[in-house]
Amino acid sequence: MVKSLPYIVYAGIAVLCINHCFFGDMIQLSSLHASWYYENNFSHFLLPNDYDSGHPPLNGMMLASLWLLFGRSLWVGHAFMAIWTAIMIYQCQKLCETLFSKKIAAYVSLVVLLDATFLSQSSLVSPDIILMASFFAAVRAVLENKKILLTFSILFLSLISMRGMMHTGAIFFFYVWNQYKTLKPFTLEKTAKATLPFLPGVLLAFSFLAYHYYKLGWIGYHASMPWAECFEKITSFKEFGRNVIVMIWRLVDFGRFIIWILFFYSIYYLYKNKTLKINTSFSYQQMSVFFLFVLLILISSYSFLFHKMLSAHRYLLPHYALITLIVFILLEKFCSWKKIRIIAIISVVVLLSGNFLRYPEKISTGWDSTLSHLPFYGLREQMLKYIEENNIAWEDISAGFGIYGNQNYIDLSSPKDRIIKHADVGETPYFIYSNISNLHDEMIDQINNENNYLLIKKFERGNVFISLYKKL
Repeated sequence: MVKSLPYIVYAGIAVLCINHCFFGDMIQLSSLHASWYYENNFSHFLLPNDYDSGHPPLNGMMLASLWLLFGRSLWVGHAFMAIWTAIMIYQCQKLCETLFSKKIAAYVSLVVLLDATFLSQSSLVSPDIILMASFFAAVRAVLENKKILLTFSILFLSLISMRGMMHTGAIFFFYVWNQYKTLKPFTLEKTAKATLPFLPGVLLAFSFLAYHYYKLGWIGYHASMPWAECFEKITSFKEFGRNVIVMIWRLVDFGRFIIWILFFYSIYYLYKNKTLKINTSFSYQQMSVFFLFVLLILISSYSFLFHKMLSAHRYLLPHYALITLIVFILLEKFCSWKKIRIIAIISVVVLLSGNFLRYPEKISTGWDSTLSHLPFYGLREQMLKYIEENNIAWEDISAGFGIYGNQNYIDLSSPKDRIIKHADVGETPYFIYSNISNLHDEMIDQINNENNYLLIKKFERGNVFISLYKKL
């Protein structure tokens, strides 16, 4: 029953969200990318600059191919994600069975998979679900020495996104470390032959980057891209300190503080009782998980700490999984399996409660990383219907992130001329404001100033609201 619970929960989310529109970054990463290939019948390989964020186009191409087969409908993308979600669950559970006894493994995988960010990403058409399915498979393949599984998992991991490439680098060193522990005698020649499963994915990834640079002259980002400000480097120690706080916040947010409390308590208990001996207390597989976590922290710290806005919760999905595995590796050293079961159940309850967390209006929330965003879809439909019924011209309306743009690329059903402008507050007669847009404080103050704007209509459910304001 415990082992089947993640499948039941994720299946319920898939059914609930089967016709939800694209949300947040997925408007660009999934809908716009796939629409480009679909509408142009795959006549171009590279995306136009307005759509191109530097990632390999695998996700968009796969979705566009499915649209050609089944039609350009929302359910196609969500069904596609449901398949990858099932793969992710399976690979996570098998990985846990490699690290723990079966009766413990089921509970550990439950804690990993019922994290709010994992659940929320599965409700979207998100390439990060593909990334995590590939990541779990790759880690498992390394620990179980499964060459074919490793080849295919690295192939998808390397081609799903730039972060996937970074994770491939971490897993490569993780693999070499495991080869050092298991190959007797360890030689560079043997290690080089053993790393052949990385070759297809790495070669294709580098080929894409080289071709992209040859054709467009840039890799990763360029100054004129719509989201260039996200890639701006920090310029002061104050900004660095802020990013450190944000990274810590992301690691403990949405109930994950329970995992870190257990981590520090376990370290303290084992140290106090002098039972923590690195060389004898842990298997090489368990030590490998520690090593991989440190590698990922070091790699992700560069983008997180030295750029202004590369700090989304979903960027840390592998970290959430690994620290949870580490916690239960530590707990297993001094807790009976019955106690571990109780701890796991309590942890799941706390993690699920993270979906109900609501921050004040001016604190930016990772809406794509919590199921509390789910009311937005119905509220958006209500707002669009209200605008249409009251004959408000679409060209007179602007909105924040997640709402502006061609609405057909968001819900796949709106007329293609229904475009909501991306403009600052005050530039159009009407403005749609929702807390999912995470507007700057100054813009929120301007909207809430009764001398500037009049609230025309507001829809609210749960933690989400969407409002229409008229400029005075």
